[in-house]
Amino acid sequence: MILFTWGKERRAVQLAKKIIDQNSKIRILHEELDTMPRTANNTNIFFLENEIRKLKSERQNNLDELTTINPF
Repeated sequence: MILFTWGKERRAVQLAKKIIDQNSKIRILHEELDTMPRTANNTNIFFLENEIRKLKSERQNNLDELTTINPF
């Protein structure tokens, strides 16, 4: 039982670190996106928006998993 609890706590810490990392990456990508010129066919904008969407989705999955580990 102790090992199971320790494993859950360890997983929760890993998820929390991942979420913090993803938050900072999303913030950096948003800042980069804000500084880009808005031209009609800028593939960098599409790429950044796609990366942000992907990171937000991963972050949400991690948050969901974290709340199932520790529902408080």
